Amino acid sequence: YLLSLKVDYAVIRPSWFFEKSLTLHLSNIKEQNTILSASADGKIGFISADDIADLAVRMLTDEKSHNTDHILTGPELLSYDDVAAIFTDVLGRKITHTRITIEELKKRYLAFGLPEDYAEMLSSLDDLNANGMEEKIFAAEKKVTGKRTLKSFVEANKDSF
Repeated sequence: YLLSLKVDYAVIRPSWFFEKSLTLHLSNIKEQNTILSASADGKIGFISADDIADLAVRMLTDEKSHNTDHILTGPELLSYDDVAAIFTDVLGRKITHTRITIEELKKRYLAFGLPEDYAEMLSSLDDLNANGMEEKIFAAEKKVTGKRTLKSFVEANKDSF
């Protein structure tokens, strides 16, 4: 569509943000030492919002137009078991990954006050993760990889957890 308008453009399509752990998972990590997800063993190329911002600045300041979608991932492909292990290492206490069903996740989103259709959509993302969708995205040839690791993010925000 944008090509038909003959305008310069760039679309940013990031994977899951590290910062999600400071919102969605924060209370569970702090109070119950666990991360809840319905992603099963699915792996995700978590990315830092700072890496996304760096790319956005580059897109706005490059002399040549990008005229493409940018798929953004972090440098690592991690399951929530891997994420829990990183939190355990950095925080010095055992953090686990508690697997819940898609329906249980949807109920959590509804309890947060999200509208039904939005809770359904967000829950379905975990189902896609469990079935390898993010792993396929991570394997894409046309992607931009951020530099920051999840471990560096947890270290920088250790006091929050």
